[in-house]
Amino acid sequence: MSTEVIGEQEGISKDTVKRYIRLTYLIPEFLEKMDEGEIALSVGVELSFLDEQSQREVLEQCAINDCTPSYSQAWRMHKADREGTLTTAVIQTIMSEEKANQKARLKIPMERIRKYFPQSYTAAQIEDAVVKLCERDYRRRTDRER
Repeated sequence: MSTEVIGEQEGISKDTVKRYIRLTYLIPEFLEKMDEGEIALSVGVELSFLDEQSQREVLEQCAINDCTPSYSQAWRMHKADREGTLTTAVIQTIMSEEKANQKARLKIPMERIRKYFPQSYTAAQIEDAVVKLCERDYRRRTDRER
């Protein structure tokens, strides 16, 4: 059956059918990550163009960096592979990038600290003041240790 016929039967586009077929080139661990919703279809498709060894290297970097590849990262690795420049070092560099949605954050409810600042202070001003207080405290502690 052609991808067009299958797509019509399933109510999806022929391109989506082709993407699903492309996923058969993924190693089982990445298929599992897709099933668990850890990586998107588009990421899986890009990774599927990498050979098994490269996919395993990406998987290893996922474990080391406690992350999954973004679409941009998967696309760049696929591009490097097409250009013949994909190496372990390139995979490590790409996968070690800090992504905005994976940066560690500290959240403090505003009601816990609002009383310590003038009402006119914005959230950004409060954040700056808290960082300055932390820096001052750090300097005091390190000065005492000397």
